[in-house]
Amino acid sequence: SNAGFDLNFVRGDSFVDDDINQTKKGEKAEVVDPDMVISEGILKKYRGAQQNLEIPTTVHTIASGAFHSNNDICTITIPYSVRDIEKSAFAYCENLEYATIENGVKEIGEWAFVNCKKLRSITIPDSVINIGQYAFQGCSALATAQLSNAMTVIEEGTFFACKLLTSVSFPKKLKTIKKMAFKDCK
Repeated sequence: SNAGFDLNFVRGDSFVDDDINQTKKGEKAEVVDPDMVISEGILKKYRGAQQNLEIPTTVHTIASGAFHSNNDICTITIPYSVRDIEKSAFAYCENLEYATIENGVKEIGEWAFVNCKKLRSITIPDSVINIGQYAFQGCSALATAQLSNAMTVIEEGTFFACKLLTSVSFPKKLKTIKKMAFKDCK
């Protein structure tokens, strides 16, 4: 429930609720959604149960494990302001079906979306330079992937065990596909 809470913009020195306080003393914390722990533009943790979620544009980094094993999220929108999706950020979000990544993201970390078993398709914007190893491993419903034209390498195991993957749009500048990048795909 968001009753009595201004979701548009609240800024303070730290969180009042010690259960979600992950800021260091003296660090400024910003709350745009009471279920998000955001500090200096880094979304450190999401503890909510929303099915459809939009990351605020005040965020530039989604930290390692920020959404790990959140099985409530079905749709996520990652805005242009986000530059880095760190390792395992959305790992094991087993009900995540749709992820919209806007142009602006530069790096998608290793295991970022590992075992998001309901993820159907992914479009990686041209701003993305690198996708880490095993980033989409085990996304067993993933059927289509459109990759960034800025990428020159598809890392090891990127789409390993994406059993329904039948359509991939390869980057024009692609030079290297590392081992097991598409192992156990259709």
